Amino acid sequence: MRIASADELDRAARILEKAFAQVPAVAGLIPRRLRAKGGLLELCRYCVEFVFQGGGTVYFSDDENGVCLVQDTRTFRLDGRASVRIHLRIAHRGLGWGGAMKALARKIALARLRTREPQLYVWMIGLEDLTLGRQTIFEFRKSLFGLSDRLGLPIVAENAEAGNRLVFTRFGFECYRETKWLGQPVWFIRRDPQA
Repeated sequence: MRIASADELDRAARILEKAFAQVPAVAGLIPRRLRAKGGLLELCRYCVEFVFQGGGTVYFSDDENGVCLVQDTRTFRLDGRASVRIHLRIAHRGLGWGGAMKALARKIALARLRTREPQLYVWMIGLEDLTLGRQTIFEFRKSLFGLSDRLGLPIVAENAEAGNRLVFTRFGFECYRETKWLGQPVWFIRRDPQA
């Protein structure tokens, strides 16, 4: 796993676009009229840029097939002007005003339900090729678990896919909260650092 540079934003966004194209919780944020016009790619660009701007870390897998967006909540801070600029762009280019407000409302609502302790928050993990992605997932797991253990911080994430919830459980995560957002289930998961 390697740290991406800011000039690799588009490459990371394209991997996430492929990974999330069939995820109802993500596709539901994008108005139908904008789906064919690159709305999902713009949403993924927004996510990657948001992490870069706030001081989070974007990782590529060694095979360049996967991307992982991580925020250390002790240090993640987004400048107000940068936040406004990013949100205006996603409203104009990707989601429209209604979709942007829905995405922002979702982000705020889920953040309020998330544990408040210092953590490594994994915002997104995406694989370009799901058929070859098993090794990439193992790589991310090993690297993130090692980082969590070294820093003494739990790994926290949300998941809206039932199949992924099972995978996370097998990897040692526990579900500490469950809710629904726009009719879609969302599971809050965490894994404590190991001594």
